[in-house]
Amino acid sequence: MGELASRLYCSFFNLVMEVDVMQTIKQIVHDIADHLPEQATWDDVMYTLYVRQKIEEGLKDVEEGRTLSHEDAMRQLLGEKRG
Repeated sequence: MGELASRLYCSFFNLVMEVDVMQTIKQIVHDIADHLPEQATWDDVMYTLYVRQKIEEGLKDVEEGRTLSHEDAMRQLLGEKRG
């Protein structure tokens, strides 16, 4: 893994660990900017925002009970009928 990729991975990990659903969008963007390396590209910024959004959506789904067990997910993916 290259140096920039390694630093981006660490930045993503830090952002995942700091997810606070009560933050405003502006606060989230500031946090992302603070964690990105100086050499980050626009694509890195957009990807990080996308990942953060998806994590927050997943946490909300868990909170609201919209989850499947591993077994049910595998049945759906493999096309097996529920039994």
